Amino acid sequence: MRIAHFLADDAAASEREEIYSTVLDLYDLRSDVVHGRKLAIKTSKKLKLESVEAVRVSEGYLRRALAKIAVAETNFDATDLDAQIARGARA
Repeated sequence: MRIAHFLADDAAASEREEIYSTVLDLYDLRSDVVHGRKLAIKTSKKLKLESVEAVRVSEGYLRRALAKIAVAETNFDATDLDAQIARGARA
C-alpha cells in the first residue's frame, strides 16, 4: 500500500489501486524466485506478464520512487506516509 500512495500521490484512486494490484502480483513473482520455485518464462497470474516484462515494470516503479526521493525537499519518512494513509489522505 505504501508504494501505491507514494508513487500516485496526485493521481486518481484508480491509479493507486492499479499500482497496488501490480505490486502485489510482482511480489508473488519475487516470492517464487526467492523460494526456489521454477520460474522459466513464468507468466504472472493476474497481470499476464512474462518474467522479463515483470522485471521491467518493477524497475519502472523503482526508478519513479528513487526519482521522487531524489528531488524531494525533505527526507523521506515512512511513518509520515503511514500516517497519511491511515488518515485517508493522499501521500
